[in-house]
Amino acid sequence: MEIKIDLKSFIKYLKSENINIDFDEFEFQIESHPDYPSLLSYSDSLFFFGISNYVAEIPFESIDLLPDKFMAFLKEEDSSAFLAFVNKKDDNYNYSVDGRKRIIDKNIFKDRWNGTFLLVEDSKEELLPKRTKNNLIEIIFITVSILLFLSYSMFNELMYSVNLLFVLSSFGLLFSIETFKQVLGIKSVISSGVCGFSSGTDCKSVVNSVKFKLFNKISLSDISIVFFSSQILTILFLTFSDEYVMLSSFIFFSTLLTVPISFFSIFYQWKIEEKWCPLCLVIIAILYLELLVCYFFTNSSFYSLLDVDIVFILLSHFISLILWRFVKHVLTSNRDLLKFKKESLRFRRNYSNFKNNLSAQSFINDINLDDAIVLGNPKSKFVISIVTNPHCGHCSSFHDQMEDILKKYGQLTRVNLRFSFSESVADENSKLLHHNLVAIYLREGGEEFMNALKSWFSNKDIDDWLKGFGKYQINSDSSKVLTSQIEWCKKNNVSFTPSIVIGNNMYPASYDRKDLEFFIKDLAEDPEFSLVI
Repeated sequence: MEIKIDLKSFIKYLKSENINIDFDEFEFQIESHPDYPSLLSYSDSLFFFGISNYVAEIPFESIDLLPDKFMAFLKEEDSSAFLAFVNKKDDNYNYSVDGRKRIIDKNIFKDRWNGTFLLVEDSKEELLPKRTKNNLIEIIFITVSILLFLSYSMFNELMYSVNLLFVLSSFGLLFSIETFKQVLGIKSVISSGVCGFSSGTDCKSVVNSVKFKLFNKISLSDISIVFFSSQILTILFLTFSDEYVMLSSFIFFSTLLTVPISFFSIFYQWKIEEKWCPLCLVIIAILYLELLVCYFFTNSSFYSLLDVDIVFILLSHFISLILWRFVKHVLTSNRDLLKFKKESLRFRRNYSNFKNNLSAQSFINDINLDDAIVLGNPKSKFVISIVTNPHCGHCSSFHDQMEDILKKYGQLTRVNLRFSFSESVADENSKLLHHNLVAIYLREGGEEFMNALKSWFSNKDIDDWLKGFGKYQINSDSSKVLTSQIEWCKKNNVSFTPSIVIGNNMYPASYDRKDLEFFIKDLAEDPEFSLVI
């Protein structure tokens, strides 16, 4: 059975629950998930952002137990299933499919009900800063350019038509860039609002069609970008050289050459693709508006065209073509690199691959758990053993990661922490640091211990740290724990920090320590890595 998941509906649901995250990063995490595009990839990506969620199945008779807003798998008449954002109002259910909003009553919704739903916990905080939309930057840039140009020419009555042509060319370039974003698969506010307002519009399928390209290589988005950018440069060159009187003639006749291409575009969308591209239609409308401006408001003639300095025209086209070739190469290379990165991460985050690597690692000889500093759930059979050193630079960054793991998966995981510390070679300050950390754990618990360790890693000034956390002297209890911990390290040949042990297997060296977080849930459910506590 075909299953469809609409990211836009999912994001709409998150926003309705006051969850504001970096949605570009959220999409990246989903698409790089090994099980993409399953519901699991969405659920795990939410956990990646620290958003609690759960997926379950209930019969339709229990539907009233759900809140008014939720994500659910629904069935279409063709037996395909899709994940929809459902908003319940009285006995009516609102949801969207393929960009179309539907409102149905409870009886019809019962026939659509698949049984599976997803809920997230409400959040009042913005978890991560959202990225600035790139289309907003483009709009600001073009608006500033238009204002600068108009400020230069506002006192010249002959420049009114040229001003209008400059504005049209600028917006033509903006919408041309939007069509190229469809090639790259980049979403924006403009394309989302314009391209998806009905079932008969699909900018992406039109723009990416091979038949929509010249010689199977040059897309109409390339042509329009070079065309409008060269127009803008020509206007600037000829205006500042006081040849703006003949400028409209050049624009008129050059734009006239695009009419056959516009007819082909309209025919292709209408008869061949049978889908309309609103972005393309807006560009065509801008071209026709330019023709009208040149024809009715300026003196456009073939003879005045001969007076235009051909050097400026050729220079404008050459600069536009070279710049666009360079920019397009950079953008397409970044797209291909991002695609490769997603595919690589899918492979890297595949649990089966990780498990095979982990199972092949060396075994820990002694799995004694008595001397460890226990964090997380002490009753969990899934144990992560960590050997650290407060003076280790890499341990500082791993400590932050360990905090995240405990926040997200603390109920699933028991973390056993040990220090690689030998009193026989340590100086007095190091002894005070280690003994106080252990004493804080023994007397005040894991939470205060984590605060003390975090404070040390953030500053690493022993005098300042001892003022805040140096409550205890060297004593036999902490000495016993530290001695037992270093003996454990020697017995198991653990000599570097931070070292990670999953169950009784060393963490694979071929995996980055940051990758551990992606496998916690699977490892916790895998009996092969469970220990007898």
